[in-house]
Amino acid sequence: MAYLKPCNTLMASKFLYSILLFFSLSCKAQEEFSAIDTNIIAVLPIGEKASWFKSHQSFALTREEFKIIDSLLAACIKENNSRYSDTSNPRLNGYIYLDRYKRQYIPFIKNENRIVFINCFTDSFSSDWRKKIVDVDGGGRNYFNLFLNLATKSCHEFWINAPL
Repeated sequence: MAYLKPCNTLMASKFLYSILLFFSLSCKAQEEFSAIDTNIIAVLPIGEKASWFKSHQSFALTREEFKIIDSLLAACIKENNSRYSDTSNPRLNGYIYLDRYKRQYIPFIKNENRIVFINCFTDSFSSDWRKKIVDVDGGGRNYFNLFLNLATKSCHEFWINAPL
């Protein structure tokens, strides 16, 4: 029967501890990234399905950028909602509850700035919304979109569809 010397036992313990630490950190990083709810968020590439941005280059969003997007989007909606009362005329009301919307993110680079077009909607009329941009006329606050500049951390062109 072979016995480990004290030095080898200590090295083996450190090695096992290192492996456990590595796996626990890997799982935590994976958990953090999977916090993006693909039931309500789709990231679309530029192309036929998002042809509005064909002249721009697409980029992959990082975990940190998803956090920035969440924060900026919440701030933009809060600013929008400050202009409305939830009890005002529902047909003309622009008050938005973000948890009721699905979202499409189209990241692109414009003048060296990382921009994300965000398209939000309560009804896509199709299960294809994860692959094809939802574009409707009217619908009021059921459909809105905006641009976020990740470099300047700003919101631009917040647009709520007209009621029909």
